[in-house]
Amino acid sequence: MAKVFLSYSHRDKERAEKLRDDVRALLGSVWMDPRLTGGQDWWDEILAEIRKAELFVFSLSDDSLNSEPCRGELAYALALGKGVIPVRVADVSTLPPELARINYVDHTDGNENAQRDLGAAFLNPPPTAPLPDPLPPPPELPVSPLGRLADRVRNSERLTPEEQKALAFDLETRLGTDDDAEARSVLHQLKERGDTLKPVADKIEKALSEPAPPDRRDPPPVEPKGDSTSKLPIVLAIAVALVMFGFIGTREYMRRSSLGACLEARLSSLKVDAQASRVVIDGASGMTDEMLEVRSHKSGFFRLMAQPKIFEAVSACAAEKGLPDPRLIAAPAFQVVSMRGDPLSSAEVSIREWGACRTDGGGQCVLSERPVKPGARYQVDVSRSGYEPRRKELPAAAFGDAIIKLELKRVLP
Repeated sequence: MAKVFLSYSHRDKERAEKLRDDVRALLGSVWMDPRLTGGQDWWDEILAEIRKAELFVFSLSDDSLNSEPCRGELAYALALGKGVIPVRVADVSTLPPELARINYVDHTDGNENAQRDLGAAFLNPPPTAPLPDPLPPPPELPVSPLGRLADRVRNSERLTPEEQKALAFDLETRLGTDDDAEARSVLHQLKERGDTLKPVADKIEKALSEPAPPDRRDPPPVEPKGDSTSKLPIVLAIAVALVMFGFIGTREYMRRSSLGACLEARLSSLKVDAQASRVVIDGASGMTDEMLEVRSHKSGFFRLMAQPKIFEAVSACAAEKGLPDPRLIAAPAFQVVSMRGDPLSSAEVSIREWGACRTDGGGQCVLSERPVKPGARYQVDVSRSGYEPRRKELPAAAFGDAIIKLELKRVLP
């Protein structure tokens, strides 16, 4: 039976486990990583399992499309020529180009025929090519946003007072989420740094001493009926929080909070759906006094910001709150393949505004980093000896994807 690799986001774990069980019932052999995070050894093991797999099943959701490990796994599977079967397990706002042309299986709770549809997909699976020789370069170990915060706390020689407050704020927002345990560990390390200010350390100690709040995705608990005195502790807690905010809060904190409210109102008036609005608001909350640069590796946020109406909404709110204009920054990555899907080395990919790059043995190359105009379209030229040259127009949003695949047709003798 075919060996299947199942790629999924930790936020979809329960749905992915149900999918794993259904795939296992059909094919018998499924590899699904239980840890979801780790160091280089963990990442090397995952890449080795992808190479051994005969089919690559991508658990499709907005969370998986916004997950760096999931995007890295998918890009590597495509570079290796694996047969890819996307299986939707939750809502998806926008499909990236490499998945948009592949029919996906609906495995959401609302589909009564999910198992039947899954079985039909495996009866006629996409072909998997032999491993290329040489192998394409492996994707780098993905680092989560929390991992980047942890790296700053552990490895920065000195943190300014403003940096300490911003780090403490970002880490505290992760308490009560799936990242709770790691966020608490990094907060403790921040508190124990020799240069951490006492007010910041005191606030961290208070946050760590309180019980973890429920996951923000869970519905709020129903409040029991009773007399108004039962609400007194809540009122006092709010008052204490406001005092603490006034004591160590920063102008930055206030502006970021009001920025979210501004964006919520503007995006609602534009009829942007709730899921996309949350991605934009969460991403824009990272604005600082420096230029906000939305980079292409933040694919979900980047693709949304590439839409002119959303970019203009963020720009307007930023200006209203005294923050700088945002910028989109991209370093487009391409893979050039034949019509059969074989990687093509020594192909030249060029965009007039960027320059050109030449593909390696895995058919991949990356252009240099530069600003991107929201809503703009870019003309891409691809050429290689023995193949028909190709010209393709790509929207700015396409550069938010891990790898853009381009196909060339061989010149007939």
